Amino acid sequence: MDVEVLKQKILDLAIRGKLVPQDPNDEPASALLEKIKAEKAKLVKEGKIKASKEESYIYKGSDNCYYEKKGNVIKNINDEISIDIPDNWAFVRIGDYAKTITDFVASGSFASLRQNVKYYKEPNYAVMVRTCDFKTDFRESLVYTDKHGYEFLSNSNLFGGEILLSNIGASIGKIFIVPKLDYRMTLAPNSIMVKFFDDELREYFYYLFLSSYGQKILNDISASSAQAKFNKTDFKQLIIPIPPLNEQLRIGKAIKEIENQLISIQKEYDDINNLVDIAKAKVLESIFSENSSYKSYYEINQGKLSNYCTSITKGTTPTSYGFKYLNQGIPFIKVENVSNYRVNRNTINCYISSEANEFQKRSQLKENDVLFSIAGTIGKICLISKNDIPANTNQAFAIISGYSNNILPEYLMYYLEWSKHSDSKVDTHGLGMENATLAGLKNLNIWFPKSINEQRIIVNSLINLLKILDSIIS
Repeated sequence: MDVEVLKQKILDLAIRGKLVPQDPNDEPASALLEKIKAEKAKLVKEGKIKASKEESYIYKGSDNCYYEKKGNVIKNINDEISIDIPDNWAFVRIGDYAKTITDFVASGSFASLRQNVKYYKEPNYAVMVRTCDFKTDFRESLVYTDKHGYEFLSNSNLFGGEILLSNIGASIGKIFIVPKLDYRMTLAPNSIMVKFFDDELREYFYYLFLSSYGQKILNDISASSAQAKFNKTDFKQLIIPIPPLNEQLRIGKAIKEIENQLISIQKEYDDINNLVDIAKAKVLESIFSENSSYKSYYEINQGKLSNYCTSITKGTTPTSYGFKYLNQGIPFIKVENVSNYRVNRNTINCYISSEANEFQKRSQLKENDVLFSIAGTIGKICLISKNDIPANTNQAFAIISGYSNNILPEYLMYYLEWSKHSDSKVDTHGLGMENATLAGLKNLNIWFPKSINEQRIIVNSLINLLKILDSIIS
């Protein structure tokens, strides 16, 4: 169950007017936009904000195409609109919808900012709010500025309730609502701040940019360079769908209620998953433990795993020897490419050249090799199939080879799975990141029926039992 996928489906319905029923008594979105226009005109007259260069009005023509009127110029903008909306909704450019859209550099040139805004690690007059501060709930590693810096940045001072969007780098498009804190705040670089005339407009806007549609239109204006970014000028020109205000409130309420339900469902699902995992461990224990009836029933071999393999080694990092990763070539298997004991080829995004593969003979993978992750995520197991080769791997994986004359591949795979939770488990050590050792694998005590056919009987019984448990989750 993927709750995040469900959330995206809900948001997708919300921004298309399909999440909550339409109410014919709602004042249409066009009326809301007229009120915002009047509020802006009032602030312009009072000298509090600058007038827009050209007022924009977007409407649907009799030919079902969308047009935008600026001054006396009318332009077909159908290519800028990619979704359908209800009749009482409207499209608007963000710059015409928000009260304020600004950023750190709005207060002056880069030179004047360097001269007037000083940064401090120790508490000072005001906090410089960064998007990374939301991860720590503003409790650690804050950056501060002094009184002069805060006053110089008056255009982007924060008071709580503003929307922040990261506009550069890996976190581009992440959206936050600024909390109301007990200290002064001002905007740090690398994000854009949005304020509205009415706080009730904030929630729908927030959900809009959490949606895949919102993220897509941000990606569309992000510069294609080494580090993606977008600026506030392009952001203001984005066209967004706007519901009537009352529907915005209903959408916000519905999303919160559904999110709470999803949290509850996810917890129940996780609880069931945990119980199934415990049951699977019990099944493995019943088959592979010292007291197993299977062990006493069959004639067996028993000893160190290394006694029954030709090789237990590990992979290599090609860049350590001057080779580069490529976009195509020999697949280079990493831990994240393994799921359900198999290589998920759809997730492979790293390749090496034939020369690198030949150089790294030790870590060339062969059919029926068993991989066991010994760094990072410990204990991921993968059985290499004929379709997976040629391939190579790095030092996060131990590679167990040359055992198939003695042991059925699936038998070894499930035995290793059991060993992770048993008294004869692979030794681990390490600080911060737990690491398994090759020595631990080599010394792992293993037993198996001498007959491959008898091993197959055990494996088939095990597969059937595990399928029953997996069907509970499905």
